[in-house]
Amino acid sequence: MAATHTVIVGSGIIGISTAYYLSLLDTKQEHHIHLVDPASVLFEHVASGKAGGFLARNWFSSSVAELGAFSFDLHKELAGQFDGRKKWGWSQSTVINLDVTGSRKKDSNKELDGEWDWIQSGDSRVTTAGPTGDEESVEHPPWLNNFAGARPLADRTSTAQLDPLRLCNFLLDQCLSRGSVRIHKPALIIAFVKPTSDSDSPVVLIEYQNTLEKVTVPCDNLIVTSGPWTSSVLRSLLPDEPPASFPTISSLSGASIVIRSKRWQPPESGAMQLNALFLSKPMEGFTPEVFSRVGGEIYIAGLNDVSVTPPSPSTYALPSSDSVDRLVNVAKFLCDSDSNKAHGIGSDFEVVSRGLCFRPTTPKGTPVIGQIPLGGGLYGKKFRLWVESGHGPWGICMSLGTGMVLSQMVLGRKTSVDVKRLQP
Repeated sequence: MAATHTVIVGSGIIGISTAYYLSLLDTKQEHHIHLVDPASVLFEHVASGKAGGFLARNWFSSSVAELGAFSFDLHKELAGQFDGRKKWGWSQSTVINLDVTGSRKKDSNKELDGEWDWIQSGDSRVTTAGPTGDEESVEHPPWLNNFAGARPLADRTSTAQLDPLRLCNFLLDQCLSRGSVRIHKPALIIAFVKPTSDSDSPVVLIEYQNTLEKVTVPCDNLIVTSGPWTSSVLRSLLPDEPPASFPTISSLSGASIVIRSKRWQPPESGAMQLNALFLSKPMEGFTPEVFSRVGGEIYIAGLNDVSVTPPSPSTYALPSSDSVDRLVNVAKFLCDSDSNKAHGIGSDFEVVSRGLCFRPTTPKGTPVIGQIPLGGGLYGKKFRLWVESGHGPWGICMSLGTGMVLSQMVLGRKTSVDVKRLQP
């Protein structure tokens, strides 16, 4: 059987998850998988390395509920198989809803039209939470000040936490160890050459940005998973196709800080309680969300903006000083003890990093996953174009499920969950 060549444009967590499952599933034929990315260091410049890493099983609208649950289960399965707690900080997490005004905004099980309506309306992500059963008693996080409005939500088996950067690097190492996956970086596809006959496939010309060396790769499948740059990548690679043929992918920026608290020194092993904290009311002009991690880090975010244009994916973007100040003020409110505030004797925490990520969104508020039909017969009978993008703030959570389902589509297999409503 002839070899198959698949080119994946974009090596964020969606792209690397696809390479992982495609190389895992296709063991019966020679399948060459090429990841092309413009960054010299993967993941650190994009949302895949800067996101919070919160996972939920049942916090989604009906159009993606199956995919969300399936992906959550894959995360749990992968962590159990490869000691994810040690390698990428996977752990169950308990959700706390904090109402600093004393009155909680209810309707947390309402049906959503899109996956980030809560962002547009200024609500908390916790308003998307699925049924959780009875509340359970949890130990108060040592890094969090005592608030009368702190309310735990059960059960912890349906939410989890991980470090996205460490997960991405694990998946990449697994892909490269199989021999069928090759990474091209820092590199761009500078030409997409149409075949001379229907029986042939197109060829992509890849140029390395540091050496200007060029390589040609046959392309039976082109998978575009370029985050907020997906639409522009599609238009540049296939200029003969009408722009309306491609999905509209926009950007949602998110600023964050990572802190360490002097009041929380988690053990290196053994039992540990992690928490996802969501404020039900805005403060500092946004609705904060806070995630504690296995390594003792506390991630603070929720400051989103659709007006910030993403730079080149190889550019390391930083949040504005105003954004950092607002996030630090949230950290002071939540994590600085009252005695420190009263006497001005310093902070209970230190800021260890600052981040700005750009997440891909769609007009419908749901991701786009599947094959893009092409007309005119310009690319040969074997060529197929695929897209995976638009996951918004749920990209880390849905990454494994998306990668598995798209891999099954490429291989012509029945998908594990129904994603027909998400196809372009």
